[in-house]
Amino acid sequence: MKIFHSMATLILTSLAAHADLIEKSVIYSQNGAELEGFHVFDDSISGKRPGVLVIHQWTGLMFK
Repeated sequence: MKIFHSMATLILTSLAAHADLIEKSVIYSQNGAELEGFHVFDDSISGKRPGVLVIHQWTGLMFK
């Protein structure tokens, strides 16, 4: 099992090393405040791609 995890890590790391990443700033507004986001994507892939959304909240996220 350790060999499988080692090989999977090696393969995923090598695939990520060849990615053509495009980085762009995204300006948007919320309640009259101008904010800046950051968009990074792999330009070598077409169609739908997976994504990660990071939310910064000063007081923390509250789930009910």
